[in-house]
Amino acid sequence: MTGDRKTRKRATRPADAGRDRAIRLAETVGPYGPGAIIDILGESFMAPTGDEWPSERFLNEVECKRLSERLQVTKLYAAPSQGESSRGVGMRLTFSRFPSWLFCQKCRRLQRLRAADDDGSMPLCSCSGRLVPMRFVAGCTDHSHVQDVDWPRWLHAGPVPDSCDPQHDIQFVSNDSGFGLASLELRCGGCQAVRAFDELDGNRLRGAGVRCGGKQPWQRAGAAAQCEAALVVQQRGATSLHIGESISAIDIPEVVGRAVAVEDAIKRDALFAGLQQQEEDAFRTLLAERIAANVGGSVEQVLRVADDSGALQLAAARRDLLRDEFEAFEAAAAGEAPIENFVTRIMPFAGAGPSAPLNGLFEHVVLVDRLREVRAAVEFRRYRMDAKPVPAVLGRATESRWLPAVEGWGEGIFVRLNGEAIEAWSRADGVEGRVLQVKQNQAASSFAARFPEATPKYVLLHGLAHMLIQELAFSSGFTAASLRERIYAGEGGDAGIFIYTTTSDFEGTLGGLVRQGERERFAALVARALERHEWCANDPVCRESGPQSLQGLNLAACHTCMLISETSCEASNLLLDRACVVGNDQIDGLFSPAMDEMRRHAIMGASGG
Repeated sequence: MTGDRKTRKRATRPADAGRDRAIRLAETVGPYGPGAIIDILGESFMAPTGDEWPSERFLNEVECKRLSERLQVTKLYAAPSQGESSRGVGMRLTFSRFPSWLFCQKCRRLQRLRAADDDGSMPLCSCSGRLVPMRFVAGCTDHSHVQDVDWPRWLHAGPVPDSCDPQHDIQFVSNDSGFGLASLELRCGGCQAVRAFDELDGNRLRGAGVRCGGKQPWQRAGAAAQCEAALVVQQRGATSLHIGESISAIDIPEVVGRAVAVEDAIKRDALFAGLQQQEEDAFRTLLAERIAANVGGSVEQVLRVADDSGALQLAAARRDLLRDEFEAFEAAAAGEAPIENFVTRIMPFAGAGPSAPLNGLFEHVVLVDRLREVRAAVEFRRYRMDAKPVPAVLGRATESRWLPAVEGWGEGIFVRLNGEAIEAWSRADGVEGRVLQVKQNQAASSFAARFPEATPKYVLLHGLAHMLIQELAFSSGFTAASLRERIYAGEGGDAGIFIYTTTSDFEGTLGGLVRQGERERFAALVARALERHEWCANDPVCRESGPQSLQGLNLAACHTCMLISETSCEASNLLLDRACVVGNDQIDGLFSPAMDEMRRHAIMGASGG
């Protein structure tokens, strides 16, 4: 897990440790952002929140006014790196060793390495064996706390007898008589207590007197909160142990700013304070209508600004950022001059021969030869999506308001679809009813505010984006995991997809992606993507599936056909339905008529007609 001089970050390491613990700069926002566990060189660490980073004067500011305004912070900072231009020369991020309970690979004894005794070097047992981290940790179900499992207390089902030495008597062993967790045991050499790991769960921890510590591993005991939430035991590599929330923005020309201006006007309106205090829905709506009329905004926008819910505020920030970007792409298509970090070319969608039937469904393509993306870590949760979030910078509400961020440079392809054609398709028989199943499941799920609303337009565009990413991976030279999507499914006729890639190198990428968007290539690429996804190896099961996947938020979508790397998808591989794109026995997809025409063209060509 290393990178070049410009992109690496170091975990805590003394100068004489001789071990190159490094992660890439971009990884300090995700996947190893604040609160995440990182396994590196056989050791396990936890990334700190921004308040544990070096002083702001040693950090490199990442400028993106639009993103800062939407997130209501004054600054965005990147972690200190090894680059020569870094302000924090010699500075590092201090990662906490977690879990602190380790076991010896040679003698199997458990030992706890406390922070005060950790010099950063590779921990060794007195028998010269290497100490490696235990694989299980305990997490809080409600407040996103996490802690070590108190192994001595769990083994003894309560207080440790005076005759036992937790630092020397307990061994982590494997027996030959069981399977899975039942074959793993803790044994105490002092009192001969034995306990198998299939008994390891939150209820038994609570029965042994283990409670939530009310803090994160890097926090001192004085920062602990009183927490009565139940504990759950998880493997330290579980994805639910760290659910990071980040927001990104493309650096675009100042063609907008409308959303921020309207929001500021809403907050300055004389009726706004009364709206925030009002609890009756009827009066809230009335006040919101008055404010909307005063400032020239919508009732929905006024209510969104007044809502104190952090999840809803983040969702609103995403919507506004995407709306601004869509307008910037439309301005680029109209010929507005590009800026240094947003260099664009307009390209007509020109299907010819077999792909000609697609022409009426696309309006144009904007090739972005150079772009800059800024991504900021906002907060994280543990175990559950509805758990209380932990800010990426603790205490930022009363102190300096900033967030960790990274910037990347790259290229991308923006595709503008025919909004009128999509609107007509969404009103066709069965389409709205099919997507309504997912929409209802989303409203009842913990993802209600995290992802865009499941509308026919969004599900269609999202599915098409996944198809194009998979097809571009075949032809562009980029892996599917290195490509990202942005879906523009706003109100009215807004309908677009942006597929892009970035790197932390200021020089950006080499043009292999935008080359696939050029006139002579792109229509054929879309046709191949649609044809490839018309049939799935799991059909008819996949094609005929009702609501499935996490909390029933997918329809006809599986790992064989539609799912891609979660780092590429803005909705965690949810809100997908292949049928909305290419159709099934119940509904026609948007592209079903065009695909029928392409098949007829192919048959006629093969027969010489």
